[in-house]
Amino acid sequence: MSVNFMTFFGLTQNFTLEDLRNAKNTKLNSLANTKLSEEDKQVYALEIIRLYKKAKRQISQNHDNFMLTPFNYSNNIFNTMINHMRQFDNTSNNFASQSRTYNERRLADGSKIVMEVYKTNNNGTIKEEIKSYKILPNGTRQEINYNDNLKK
Repeated sequence: MSVNFMTFFGLTQNFTLEDLRNAKNTKLNSLANTKLSEEDKQVYALEIIRLYKKAKRQISQNHDNFMLTPFNYSNNIFNTMINHMRQFDNTSNNFASQSRTYNERRLADGSKIVMEVYKTNNNGTIKEEIKSYKILPNGTRQEINYNDNLKK
């Protein structure tokens, strides 16, 4: 016999992840205060966790199918998303990010050619800086043009 997680946790149709977590914690806390044997508690706790994971998958599936729902569909996920969008619109529209890529190629003579690419995105303006150099077997570093060296 399969247990319905909605009934087991006492959830409503549009339950949230927070509702689910609270229900799981309530069940686990009440389990700790029962007079069941430790083995029975362990089996029951595993069932609580199994049902929790099943319900969490349901939330995930509902979230994945969100774009297929009608626009006027109102649930907590939709309302939360709209609220986040409004908050984002009310904040400063400044955006900045940085990334670094490192590429290294070992040559037959034991030296290495290294290329480091630094990218900075400042409100959509992307700046790219490329540093390329050769590290000789003795550890000496020589600045090079990466593309010219690859052609050799």
